[in-house]
Amino acid sequence: MEPHKYLHGADAETAFEDSAGVAESQGKPVYDELVELHGRRIASEKKNGEHAFQARRRMTEKIGLAAVRDHRLRQLEQEYSTWQGRMQEKTRIIPDMAPIMILRVERQDSHA
Repeated sequence: MEPHKYLHGADAETAFEDSAGVAESQGKPVYDELVELHGRRIASEKKNGEHAFQARRRMTEKIGLAAVRDHRLRQLEQEYSTWQGRMQEKTRIIPDMAPIMILRVERQDSHA
């Protein structure tokens, strides 16, 4: 099957805008579901990470030498701060819909 017509200029822009609007409205439920799933995954990851850092902090606080303990606690706080920044980045959601190709299939009358 070969293309028999291409849209250019204002016709192409109108077709794109119409298609984008329909795609956004029809894709919204899927997008909302993905956002919810992502939020649950991030919440679980955050809960697990918080638990792990708390456990490491408790273990570090049991170290006998004060200088070693304080040094390791500072290191842990730096790791925790870095981890929090990464978790914050993961919560940012930037939707993007970029069509690769827009096709319209029309019935062609056969003249056989």
